[in-house]
Amino acid sequence: MLVFAEHRYYGQSRPFAPWPKSGLKPYQLDYLSTEQAMFDYVELVDEIKKEFRAEQAAVIAFGGSYGGMLAAWMRMKYPHVIDGAIAASAPIWNFFGETPTYDTGSFAQGVTYDASMEAGSSRNCVYNVRAFWSTLSRLAQTPEGCALINQNLNLCPDSTVSSPSDAEAVRDWIADAWDNMAMGNFPYASGYILNGDGQLPPFPIHEACRSMATDVPSDMDLLQGMAGAIGVYYNHSHLTPCFDYKAGVNDETDAVDMLWDFQWCSELFMPSSTDGVNDMFWPAPFDAAAAAADCRASWQVSPRPLHAQREWGGRRIEAASNIVFTNGLLDPWHGGGVLTVPVGASGLMSLIIPEGAHHLDLMFSNPEDPISVVEVRKMQMSLIKQWVAQVAQRYANVTLEEGQAKASEGENRERGWGRKKGKKRAWRASGVKGKDVEEKNGEEERRNNKGLVLGMEKGKDSSSNKNYDGVVIRRMMMV
Repeated sequence: MLVFAEHRYYGQSRPFAPWPKSGLKPYQLDYLSTEQAMFDYVELVDEIKKEFRAEQAAVIAFGGSYGGMLAAWMRMKYPHVIDGAIAASAPIWNFFGETPTYDTGSFAQGVTYDASMEAGSSRNCVYNVRAFWSTLSRLAQTPEGCALINQNLNLCPDSTVSSPSDAEAVRDWIADAWDNMAMGNFPYASGYILNGDGQLPPFPIHEACRSMATDVPSDMDLLQGMAGAIGVYYNHSHLTPCFDYKAGVNDETDAVDMLWDFQWCSELFMPSSTDGVNDMFWPAPFDAAAAAADCRASWQVSPRPLHAQREWGGRRIEAASNIVFTNGLLDPWHGGGVLTVPVGASGLMSLIIPEGAHHLDLMFSNPEDPISVVEVRKMQMSLIKQWVAQVAQRYANVTLEEGQAKASEGENRERGWGRKKGKKRAWRASGVKGKDVEEKNGEEERRNNKGLVLGMEKGKDSSSNKNYDGVVIRRMMMV
């Protein structure tokens, strides 16, 4: 049985309807938390097992991104409920308090890697994207420059740049497009990053970089090139006449982003930064104080920077078992993922997918899938079968022990009736009754030994010259 369980508040599972036109109020999100969502799943598993009379069924959790974090954490927190977990693109080490310290620049470095020649993008893309930000800032200092920005970025009349602060808002809006295209840098067209409302082309970063390939670009070249690049994301439908930098890519994505912003502020405080040297963006170190002030202004909550590390153990997860972490090197989140399992963690595994973007391994099979992800899926299926077999064997042992205990109890009860009679009664207790117990339990075992699979909905690390202790599924050349 395969169950996709919707996370509370996301989708239709929310305590208010319809979506408030004036925006969400902080009190409406009081019960939006990781802990609440996981216990929803615990109760769901219990109800499903009862409904289908499958109390002994194995339960395997799987999820990607935040869902992958939930899958891993559920196996750690509720090992009596979850028998194994597939945690794809799960950046569970993307927090403060880790030892060694998390590299806050790893996400931006991952996006930059996707835009590089090493990852298959155009030769000048990284250089020209990096040059664009200073050009944008410089032009925004004068009315003439602002007019040039508005015209060549194709901004809508009611969404124009007239000041440096407007240019900063445009800058952030453009960077968001690159971030999302990197996460969705799949080898085939996909609507995943757009929450089903439209599709991005195969390898959208490659497509965007074709517009940023000029050898010696002028200011106009950079502006027009960037308009073409972000159009891959913001004009995926090819029907958008102009760009509104004050709006997101679609309403569904805006709603998801709003909910995630609350969770980021309240419990999942995941720092990120850029430096303009090791990445293609601009210098912007992470400012925890400014972020906290923004959280208080937006949601009336103060971040708990060490909450995730204290709650889930950070890198000290060696005691956990039956968890497989997968990470793709085209996914910018991999810098906060489990690329190498901790020393002494015999029950954990890390699988690296060099050509994989954001949890590519959990997508439906596609003829364009690289060999690496095909092999990872085979390994995942093999491990799931092992975990299900472990549960079946555990219940089989319990059944055998119960049968033997009942047989022994019957034999002891009859032993005082006389030697001849006692032998006959003991034979009945250990043979006939024991066989009945075995057949009955065998029937229950056949019904229960079908796993329940629960899905959670909702640097240099990128290059091939870093060695990982995890199992690396490499590209195979076919001739």
